Amino acid sequence: MQTVDGLTAYIGLVPAEIIKGHSVGHPERPMHGGVPRGRHKYRIVAAIFGSASGARISDATIVAQILGVGLLGEKTTLGPMAVADATPFGAFVGVRGSKQ
Repeated sequence: MQTVDGLTAYIGLVPAEIIKGHSVGHPERPMHGGVPRGRHKYRIVAAIFGSASGARISDATIVAQILGVGLLGEKTTLGPMAVADATPFGAFVGVRGSKQ
């Protein structure tokens, strides 16, 4: 969780393998263009709220960049998701661990 300039963002990473385990008809399988192949794949999820009001912000443009130590990270635009009557944002990203 991070609060800056009147906005509070909650950010999480979920291993893509969890989404791969959903049944073929599950609504999360096709999100963000479908589950990517390969190792070190995660879904990044962000929920944004007004700090003072606590109101969810569902019409934002969110760009994430995940950096490793000494590495440049690729920027990814997070798209809106429909989850339990809420609109968080998400995308699949590659996250390399310290062990290749």
